This record gives sequence, C-alpha cells and structure tokens, in this order.
Amino acid sequence: MILFIVYGVGAQLTLVFSCAIQRKMLVYSARSFCWLRP
Repeated sequence: MILFIVYGVGAQLTLVFSCAIQRKMLVYSARSFCWLRP
C-alpha cells in the first residue's frame, strides 16, 4: 500500500516534470522560429 502511494507520487512528479520540459522546449522553439522568420 505504501509502495503504491510512493509510485503514484513518483509518477505524478514525472508527469509534471515532463510537462515543464515540453513547455520550456515549446517556448525555445517558438522563440527560435520568430528569430528565424524574416
């Protein structure tokens, strides 16, 4: 039961971390796109 709770918290943290990374990559790609556009 405790192991299941730890697994759920770890999965939630991983999801939040991956969402933050994707958002940061999206911001960087959008910035580079605006920079490359004439």
